[in-house]
Amino acid sequence: MATLRDIRRRIVSVRNTRQITSAMKMVSAAKLNRVPKLPQVWAGKFAQPTERTFIHKGGDPMKPGGNVTGMSDLSPIAKHLALIREITPDATRIGVPYNPGEANSVVVVKELKQLLPKMGMTLVEADHASEAEVVVMGKDPNFNMQTLDVVCQTIWNGADFIVTNMDPKVPTATGFIPATGPMIKAVAYATGKEPLVTGKPSRWAGEMAMKALGVAPEHGAVVGDQLEQDIRMGKEAGLFTIAVLTGATTAEAAAHAPEALRPDLVLPDVNYLPQWLDGQLAASRG
Repeated sequence: MATLRDIRRRIVSVRNTRQITSAMKMVSAAKLNRVPKLPQVWAGKFAQPTERTFIHKGGDPMKPGGNVTGMSDLSPIAKHLALIREITPDATRIGVPYNPGEANSVVVVKELKQLLPKMGMTLVEADHASEAEVVVMGKDPNFNMQTLDVVCQTIWNGADFIVTNMDPKVPTATGFIPATGPMIKAVAYATGKEPLVTGKPSRWAGEMAMKALGVAPEHGAVVGDQLEQDIRMGKEAGLFTIAVLTGATTAEAAAHAPEALRPDLVLPDVNYLPQWLDGQLAASRG
């Protein structure tokens, strides 16, 4: 069996190597991040690679000429907080369940601690959870009975219940794994309190995205693999909706979906999107 040192040696020795990564722990353990000349493309669910020192010393992913590029799905936290303030204008104490051993969670909480005071709010730690006026839940890979108890106790004490999305499952290389929805359902079932959804499939999510981009809804589109989440959100926000068949949706399900969930366009995967866009552009030019 190859060791991490072997993996590192083989990757670095191959000419014209490009590292396309979604496994932070393996990459870190193999010390691939310490190879300044190894081009790295980030494509996955990460907070920021800089938080895990994946960029060699002096590197800046926002400037050209470096060895790292790609994208991050770090949520626009400031905009989420603005929406929470709009929904619960009197709230001053916010509780956010998170796992201190999970890098993405730590990054989010770090930014929350910087942003909340500017909005007249504070982040409530777990040992003072009963003082929170709002509970905001997102995906937690380490959700357990202890977290469930803390969240339920806080809601039973009168806190508002806000969640980021209701995805039931997400695709992986080996199949599906539970997403945020099952955790939310557990809390809702125990407390008898249904959450206010500010992310998918809420129209707020689509409207917030268009506002952040400065694009009118009629000129925007959403691409996703889940009819109940991605496509419903796009429909409610007035966006053009595109379903891809690389996740939770099949062509048959998309074709027979009710109007509120039926996508305007179905593509095999996102690789077909540029070709479709080129066709639309050519058609518009006559």
